[in-house]
This record gives sequence, C-alpha cells and structure tokens, in this order.
Amino acid sequence: MNITVKSISALKEKINYVLIVILSILTLIFIQIIIPNDIVRINLSNVIKTDLSMYTKNLLKNISRNINVYVFYKRGEYKKWYNTINKYTTFTKAINPIYYDLDRNPGIASIYNVSDYNTIVLEYNAKIIVLNNFSEVEMNKSILKLIQDKEKSIYIIRGHGECDFFKENERTGYSIARRVLEEENYKLSEVYINKDVIDQNSLLIVCNPTKDMNLEELNKIHKFISNGGNMLFLSGGDIGNNIRELFKKFGIRIEDNFIADDKNKLYKYDAYSPVLSNFTSHPINNNISAVVFPLCNPVYLDESNGSESQRKALAFTSNNSWVEDNFRETVKSGAYKEQHNVSGPIPAVVAVSTNMNYNPKKDGRIIIIGSSLFINNYFINFLNNKDL
Repeated sequence: MNITVKSISALKEKINYVLIVILSILTLIFIQIIIPNDIVRINLSNVIKTDLSMYTKNLLKNISRNINVYVFYKRGEYKKWYNTINKYTTFTKAINPIYYDLDRNPGIASIYNVSDYNTIVLEYNAKIIVLNNFSEVEMNKSILKLIQDKEKSIYIIRGHGECDFFKENERTGYSIARRVLEEENYKLSEVYINKDVIDQNSLLIVCNPTKDMNLEELNKIHKFISNGGNMLFLSGGDIGNNIRELFKKFGIRIEDNFIADDKNKLYKYDAYSPVLSNFTSHPINNNISAVVFPLCNPVYLDESNGSESQRKALAFTSNNSWVEDNFRETVKSGAYKEQHNVSGPIPAVVAVSTNMNYNPKKDGRIIIIGSSLFINNYFINFLNNKDL
C-alpha cells in the first residue's frame, strides 16, 4: 500500500473534524443534563414581558383607573394568553386580568355576548369594549377610549402649502404620523383657519407652511392660544414674516437658515441632518435619547418679548453644530466654513405656556420644533423620532 505523507495529513484532518463534532454534541448533552429547564423558561418569560413599545409602556404607567380585562380563551391556550396580558400587568397595577375557558364558562360569556375564542373584553365602570382581533395597537386604543372622558381632536391647518398628513408618498407624505396619532385615539381633521370653526379644546398642528398667513388668520390663532388652546408648530424653511411676528408675541424667534453638524449626524448623510441627544427635563422628552432633525431651523427664546409667557428650550444640537448662513452656496460647493457666526449648542425645540388677557384662568401651550421632515414617512422611524 502506497501511503503518502499528504494522505496521512488529510486523514488526520478528517479525524480531528469528527472529534470536534462529537465533543460539541457531548457538550450540548451535558448542558441539558446539568441545567434545569425551569431556568430557561424563566429567562424566556422575562424577555416576553418587556416586548411592548415605548408608547404602550408610558400609557400603562399613567393609568390611574382600574380596568378589568376578561380573556376568553380556547382550552389549551391559557399559558399563551397569560404571557400576553402579563406584558401589560408588568407596567401597571390598574389592569386586572381575569381568564375564562370559553367552553367551560358559558354563563359569563353570555353576559358579555362573547361567542368566539380569543375574545378580550375591557370594562371600566359601565363602559365595555370588546376586542375580537387582539393587537397591541387595538389594546391601546381601547384603553384610551375607556379612560378618556371625551374624544380628542386634532386640527391640521391647510391652505399655505403645509405638510400633507393624508398623503401616502414614502418620502413627502406624513400618513404614518397620522396613523400613529389615530392609534392614540385622536381624531384628525384638515381645516382652513379662515373658514372653519376651531374647537377650543383641540390641538392645532401647523406643519411647515411655505406660504405666509394673513393677519386675520394669525389673529384667530393668537386668540385660540390665548384662550387656552394648544398648538404644535413644525418649521423647516421660510415660514413667512407674519408667522414670525406671531411667535415674537410669545417670546420666540424662528430663523429661516438651517442648523448644520458634520460630526453628530446620520452616517453617510450630509451635515443638514443633525442628530440631537441633548434634552432638558420635560414630559415630552421622557425616554427620548436621540432624534434626527433634517433641515432644522434654529428656535430661540427672545427675552425682549413675551413677558406674559413661560418659555423653555427642550432640545439642543451638539457643541459641534453651527447655523449655516450661506446654505445654498455651501451645499453647492460641498465645503463647510471653519468659522461660524453662531455655534452650538443651538435650540431646536421650545415649549411655551402663556397666560394672556382673553382668559386669565387658562394657559395656552405651544410646542415649536425647528424641523418638519423628522416625522415624514421617510424619517419618522429613525432613532426616537416617532416617540417625540
């Protein structure tokens, strides 16, 4: 037999490979023997319990009313439903789950008109909501309907080239933001400020108008806020002199140039998509670690105006940021200046609480954000944009 050195070497490699496979199998068998199965189950259940969105967790933590949740399950599926509802009870004691085998409890099922497996019934006082198709979104909407005294309305101002919350386009539309708000039990309507009646208890959204408003429209908005109305204003370009003058009355100055940051930005994006991670203490900043604000205007506190209002900057760009004075020229050349007139940190989000003359018992509230693109269909799922 002619055995070469090369064939011996190949044989050794095969033997080593087989030994490695055998050792790996023995190791797995050994682990199964010495580690109790209960430990594995406990670890998996801990993972399941925290599988909820940040919005849901915040909602649950703020529930002050006890809600009974009746789960009518199919025999053999109790554990699945227990793990599902247990996600919610981890974050609040206000959820009181009660589990029923539907086949064995026809009496209680008839009281709530339940005939299908996997039906969830939520009850608070005399209010009852039945969920036939359970999901986290539908569960949240049901909880909100139970605990809210009345439906909340959002009016989206149109007529000045504003963002379109009913447009599905993947880049220019804002339909995802609309659906997020609807999931939080808001009713959204488009209105024209000079034609439609605005409910004083609603939220007004003005999203990056590209055409200035007239004085009659601005006076109506001013009165709305001064009577205790709430407004969210999203900038991101040249919003018009009249609108700027309105905000000056509340001690806010919005500029039409853009914030740049070539270090704290999205990877492979230009400097005009700054990432913000510097937040002050405020309820809307809870659990927010970072957001990206494409084409963001600076939003300053104007100490010379708005003496009757309380103002606070909520989010800032980094120390490396600056305000770009020659935006078009710089973008075309692709070269950033080393010296800047205004350097970071630069405020990009401001909150205003105002107590004006129309109704001194009510405070109007305004949130001004320097970017509108951060919640369009393209950017809304970046970082914590959706949670802001």
